[in-house]
Amino acid sequence: MKKNILFKLVILLMALCSSTKIWADEQGKAYVTVYTTDREIHFYYCPPGTTNTVSPNVGPTYEINDHYYGGVPSSANLPQWYVDKSYKNINKVIIEPSFADYRPKSTAYWLYGFKYANTIEGLEYLNTSEVKDI
Repeated sequence: MKKNILFKLVILLMALCSSTKIWADEQGKAYVTVYTTDREIHFYYCPPGTTNTVSPNVGPTYEINDHYYGGVPSSANLPQWYVDKSYKNINKVIIEPSFADYRPKSTAYWLYGFKYANTIEGLEYLNTSEVKDI
């Protein structure tokens, strides 16, 4: 277990030193990275005034659009990681500690279609105090 955590920390540090930069605006930016080889999806938050770097070698990264989804599911209101079918083989969802500072308005369809996901880690970092749509 400790080796696994250490490995993930090393990968995260390598990602922080890599090429694709995500800049946080005055409200911060939440995003999802799909770790295709580990079959994991990670939820992150980049606070206002900071930058974060995500390695393109890990897998696709998507910005979380913070708006009220509502209505019938369609490609217009589903998260991009679902539309792109990046979720198909995911078996673990990890909500990173940085995500605790993010206040989503909607979590609708975030895990839609994750039929192989059998583990969710870091659920304590999901703040639903402002969520209007689940």
